[in-house]
Amino acid sequence: MQFSEKLSALMNILNVSNKTLATALHVDASLISRWRTGSRIPKNEDYIHLLSHYLAMHAEDYQKLSVIMLMDLPSSVATDRELDLTRLIFEWLSMQPDKGMRGSSDAVERFLRQADRIHINVSLPVQNYYSYSPRGEMQSYESFFGLQGMRDATFKLMSMLLACDKPQIMYMFSDQSLAWLNDDAQYDQVWRDITMRCLKKGHKICVIHSVVRNYYEMFTIIERWLALYMTGQVETYYCPRHLSNVHVQTLNIIPGIAAIISSDFVGCENTAEFRLVTAKEPLNAYFQGLQQHLKQCLPLFTIHTPETADKLQEEHLQHLYAQGDSIAMVDTFSSIYMPEELFVRALARMKTDAKHRQSTLRIFQLKQRIFYQNLQNYTYHEILTIPEPQRLAREGMPLNMSMYFGTQALRYESLSDIKKHIRSLIYLLNNYENFHCYLLHEGNLQNVQIQAKENGGVVFTQQSDLLYVFHIKQPNLTRVFFNYLESELHELPPQARDRQYTIEQLNRYLEL
Repeated sequence: MQFSEKLSALMNILNVSNKTLATALHVDASLISRWRTGSRIPKNEDYIHLLSHYLAMHAEDYQKLSVIMLMDLPSSVATDRELDLTRLIFEWLSMQPDKGMRGSSDAVERFLRQADRIHINVSLPVQNYYSYSPRGEMQSYESFFGLQGMRDATFKLMSMLLACDKPQIMYMFSDQSLAWLNDDAQYDQVWRDITMRCLKKGHKICVIHSVVRNYYEMFTIIERWLALYMTGQVETYYCPRHLSNVHVQTLNIIPGIAAIISSDFVGCENTAEFRLVTAKEPLNAYFQGLQQHLKQCLPLFTIHTPETADKLQEEHLQHLYAQGDSIAMVDTFSSIYMPEELFVRALARMKTDAKHRQSTLRIFQLKQRIFYQNLQNYTYHEILTIPEPQRLAREGMPLNMSMYFGTQALRYESLSDIKKHIRSLIYLLNNYENFHCYLLHEGNLQNVQIQAKENGGVVFTQQSDLLYVFHIKQPNLTRVFFNYLESELHELPPQARDRQYTIEQLNRYLEL
């Protein structure tokens, strides 16, 4: 491989953009682009050292194996406690193309030399290996066929779960088409009903989602499972290394009780066989395989309620620390640029002890520092939907505390406090080129806030009844949300995208 191919492959595996790498190396993004196209090669070895160090430090555990395999090293290297990934990447990037090609040539020559020595009679004795006819153990199972067969098998498996008196965990994985569920609204309702009944009875579900589906199917899955996720009895994962090209499969299993298994070619689900297996030995084998699959999986997203606000703090900090541009769609002023004076008074109104208030204040100060530091290198776009001045003066607004207490119950105490927050927003617009705000009075979404960051995931807040915060980290879904918000930016009226116009509109609120 040429240097350009190696660098591009590493950046693709680690989801590193040209701009991110350029910022880390203090060079122009166009130089990274030329390195990747092969029009330029780093002549200074220091650059390759910096490249290697940055890429090694930003490789997640699940990505390290892919990097090791890309460099054609034994997979066991990835588990070495003394792994020096920086050195390995540096040596690989520094290797001259002809040296790499020499290794390939040697392998071809060895193969050809071996092929020249092969004689047909070498393979003949193998036919006498068996002195008897091999016989496996007969197992009983039920076969169901096609989409209706999958519906019938699934209903039967869920009914078996519902009949269990002791709490069980059902594990589910499928990368087959969801036409069996999406194309039959009546059955979809039956599926939701029996699934919820199983959860209410105390059973749990562990789902490994396939994220190589088309985006329509992916969002259909998330929408279907939302209410179930909120019960706290559903765990959701995805496998970063999962690929789907020729074969698709299903394995839904209640360990020790029953399983649905299927394996077929892509596009053949209409005629595929779905087996409902209850025999113990196959069930044990399927479950062991699924456990190995789970070891390679990561959480697809986490869900937070007011009860898990402390954990949300940690995840939100990780989101802020991540490098990359951000886009937010909110319906009240963000806490990230809230005047500290307002935050302190809001804390005093919360039912917490002094120690907790002090630690929360420190986190607030840390988040603001990270935010302002990020504005030095990355853009932050905020689509802000708030009432028109007279209505806001009459009705007030909720105070955005969801990232600290998982609640939007507090409201601004006075119009004067709202104006203080607006002045902070105007200050950002006047002093930070990378900060952009677009002011609207009507939005597409109600009671929903979204924050998407290129390399940091998506924080999605639903606040109609109880407040729930979803943190999505999977790169493909992050990209979908980010692209969605980018398209919303592009569709804004030209006037709304004018910085000076936004400042003038905000000043109207200060005149109230």
